[in-house]
Amino acid sequence: GIQTNAGTLDQAMNQLRQSIASKDATKSSEDYQDANADLQTAYNRAVSDAEGIISATNNPEMNPDTINQKASQVNSAKSALNGDEKLAAAKQTAKTDIGRLTDLNNAQRTAANAEVDQAPNLAAVTAAKNKATSLNTVMGNLKHALAEKDNTKRSVNYTDADRPKQQAYD
Repeated sequence: GIQTNAGTLDQAMNQLRQSIASKDATKSSEDYQDANADLQTAYNRAVSDAEGIISATNNPEMNPDTINQKASQVNSAKSALNGDEKLAAAKQTAKTDIGRLTDLNNAQRTAANAEVDQAPNLAAVTAAKNKATSLNTVMGNLKHALAEKDNTKRSVNYTDADRPKQQAYD
Protein backbone atom coordinates (compact mmCIF):
# COMPACT_ATOMS: atom_id res chain seq x y z
CA GLY A 1 0.00 0.00 0.00
CA ILE A 2 1.79 3.06 1.34
CA GLN A 3 5.31 1.78 0.55
CA THR A 4 4.33 0.99 -3.03
CA ASN A 5 2.78 4.45 -3.43
CA ALA A 6 5.87 6.09 -1.90
CA GLY A 7 8.13 4.14 -4.27
CA THR A 8 6.00 5.04 -7.27
CA LEU A 9 5.93 8.70 -6.18
CA ASP A 10 9.72 8.71 -5.67
CA GLN A 11 10.25 7.18 -9.11
CA ALA A 12 7.94 9.77 -10.69
CA MET A 13 9.81 12.62 -8.98
CA ASN A 14 13.15 11.24 -10.20
CA GLN A 15 11.81 11.12 -13.77
CA LEU A 16 10.57 14.68 -13.40
CA ARG A 17 14.01 15.84 -12.17
CA GLN A 18 15.68 14.02 -15.08
CA SER A 19 13.34 15.68 -17.57
CA ILE A 20 14.67 19.13 -16.62
CA ALA A 21 18.27 18.14 -15.79
CA SER A 22 19.49 19.33 -19.18
CA LYS A 23 17.38 22.51 -19.31
CA ASP A 24 20.41 24.87 -19.40
CA ALA A 25 22.10 22.89 -22.16
CA THR A 26 18.80 22.73 -24.03
CA LYS A 27 18.24 26.49 -23.77
CA SER A 28 21.73 27.20 -25.13
CA SER A 29 21.38 24.67 -27.97
CA GLU A 30 20.71 25.59 -31.60
CA ASP A 31 17.56 23.46 -31.45
CA TYR A 32 16.16 25.89 -28.83
CA GLN A 33 17.82 29.16 -29.92
CA ASP A 34 16.43 29.16 -33.46
CA ALA A 35 13.19 27.32 -32.67
CA ASN A 36 9.82 28.98 -33.26
CA ALA A 37 8.92 31.28 -30.35
CA ASP A 38 5.77 29.32 -29.49
CA LEU A 39 7.81 26.12 -29.14
CA GLN A 40 10.34 27.89 -26.90
CA THR A 41 7.45 29.17 -24.78
CA ALA A 42 5.94 25.68 -24.51
CA TYR A 43 9.29 24.25 -23.37
CA ASN A 44 9.82 27.06 -20.84
CA ARG A 45 6.31 26.58 -19.46
CA ALA A 46 6.77 22.80 -19.14
CA VAL A 47 10.10 23.28 -17.33
CA SER A 48 8.59 25.92 -15.05
CA ASP A 49 5.65 23.63 -14.21
CA ALA A 50 8.07 20.79 -13.43
CA GLU A 51 10.21 23.04 -11.23
CA GLY A 52 7.08 24.14 -9.39
CA ILE A 53 6.22 20.52 -8.55
CA ILE A 54 9.80 19.74 -7.51
CA SER A 55 10.14 22.75 -5.21
CA ALA A 56 6.61 22.68 -3.74
CA THR A 57 6.56 22.56 0.07
CA ASN A 58 2.98 23.66 0.68
CA ASN A 59 0.45 21.29 -0.84
CA PRO A 60 2.97 19.19 -2.83
CA GLU A 61 1.78 17.07 -5.77
CA MET A 62 1.32 13.49 -4.52
CA ASN A 63 -0.19 11.86 -7.60
CA PRO A 64 2.50 9.95 -9.54
CA ASP A 65 0.38 10.06 -12.72
CA THR A 66 0.26 13.87 -12.65
CA ILE A 67 4.02 14.03 -12.02
CA ASN A 68 4.73 11.59 -14.85
CA GLN A 69 2.49 13.64 -17.13
CA LYS A 70 4.54 16.78 -16.34
CA ALA A 71 7.80 14.92 -17.10
CA SER A 72 6.28 13.74 -20.36
CA GLN A 73 5.26 17.32 -21.23
CA VAL A 74 8.85 18.53 -20.69
CA ASN A 75 10.23 15.76 -22.90
CA SER A 76 7.60 16.33 -25.60
CA ALA A 77 8.21 20.09 -25.61
CA LYS A 78 11.95 19.48 -25.89
CA SER A 79 11.43 17.08 -28.81
CA ALA A 80 9.16 19.61 -30.53
CA LEU A 81 11.87 22.29 -30.63
CA ASN A 82 12.65 22.87 -34.29
CA GLY A 83 15.80 24.99 -34.42
CA ASP A 84 17.89 22.14 -35.83
CA GLU A 85 15.33 21.50 -38.56
CA LYS A 86 15.16 25.20 -39.44
CA LEU A 87 18.97 25.34 -39.60
CA ALA A 88 19.13 22.33 -41.95
CA ALA A 89 16.48 23.86 -44.22
CA ALA A 90 18.24 27.25 -44.24
CA LYS A 91 21.53 25.58 -45.16
CA GLN A 92 19.89 23.75 -48.07
CA THR A 93 18.25 26.94 -49.33
CA ALA A 94 21.51 28.90 -49.02
CA LYS A 95 23.43 26.25 -50.96
CA THR A 96 20.77 26.27 -53.69
CA ASP A 97 21.02 30.06 -53.86
CA ILE A 98 24.83 29.92 -53.98
CA GLY A 99 24.54 27.42 -56.83
CA ARG A 100 22.66 30.09 -58.80
CA LEU A 101 25.41 32.71 -58.41
CA THR A 102 26.83 32.66 -61.93
CA ASP A 103 29.89 34.85 -61.41
CA LEU A 104 31.56 32.72 -58.73
CA ASN A 105 34.30 30.34 -59.82
CA ASN A 106 34.31 26.73 -58.59
CA ALA A 107 36.76 27.39 -55.74
CA GLN A 108 34.67 30.32 -54.49
CA ARG A 109 31.45 28.30 -54.72
CA THR A 110 33.06 25.38 -52.84
CA ALA A 111 34.33 27.73 -50.12
CA ALA A 112 30.92 29.42 -49.81
CA ASN A 113 29.15 26.06 -49.49
CA ALA A 114 31.69 24.91 -46.88
CA GLU A 115 31.04 28.07 -44.87
CA VAL A 116 27.30 27.35 -45.00
CA ASP A 117 27.86 23.72 -43.94
CA GLN A 118 29.88 24.85 -40.91
CA ALA A 119 27.42 27.56 -39.85
CA PRO A 120 26.29 26.85 -36.27
CA ASN A 121 23.06 28.88 -36.47
CA LEU A 122 20.66 30.71 -38.78
CA ALA A 123 22.50 34.04 -38.47
CA ALA A 124 25.76 32.43 -39.63
CA VAL A 125 24.00 30.82 -42.61
CA THR A 126 22.59 34.21 -43.62
CA ALA A 127 26.01 35.85 -43.21
CA ALA A 128 27.69 33.16 -45.36
CA LYS A 129 25.04 33.51 -48.08
CA ASN A 130 25.32 37.32 -48.05
CA LYS A 131 29.11 37.08 -48.28
CA ALA A 132 28.82 34.78 -51.32
CA THR A 133 26.28 37.11 -52.94
CA SER A 134 28.58 40.12 -52.41
CA LEU A 135 31.53 38.21 -53.85
CA ASN A 136 29.39 37.24 -56.84
CA THR A 137 28.62 40.94 -57.45
CA VAL A 138 32.32 41.87 -57.21
CA MET A 139 33.27 39.05 -59.59
CA GLY A 140 30.57 40.16 -62.03
CA ASN A 141 31.90 43.72 -61.93
CA LEU A 142 35.43 42.42 -62.50
CA LYS A 143 34.35 40.34 -65.50
CA HIS A 144 32.53 43.38 -66.89
CA ALA A 145 35.61 45.59 -66.40
CA LEU A 146 37.83 43.05 -68.17
CA ALA A 147 35.38 42.86 -71.07
CA GLU A 148 35.37 46.66 -71.29
CA LYS A 149 39.18 46.67 -71.38
CA ASP A 150 39.15 44.30 -74.36
CA ASN A 151 36.57 46.50 -76.11
CA THR A 152 38.70 49.56 -75.44
CA LYS A 153 41.80 47.88 -76.90
CA ARG A 154 39.83 47.19 -80.10
CA SER A 155 38.56 50.78 -80.31
CA VAL A 156 39.90 53.46 -82.63
CA ASN A 157 40.89 55.61 -79.64
CA TYR A 158 43.31 52.89 -78.50
CA THR A 159 44.62 51.73 -81.88
CA ASP A 160 45.23 55.31 -83.05
CA ALA A 161 46.88 56.40 -79.79
CA ASP A 162 50.65 56.71 -79.65
CA ARG A 163 52.62 53.94 -77.95
CA PRO A 164 53.24 55.68 -74.54
CA LYS A 165 49.47 56.23 -74.13
CA GLN A 166 48.76 52.59 -75.04
CA GLN A 167 51.36 51.42 -72.50
CA ALA A 168 49.86 53.69 -69.82
CA TYR A 169 46.44 52.09 -70.43
CA ASP A 170 47.80 48.55 -70.44
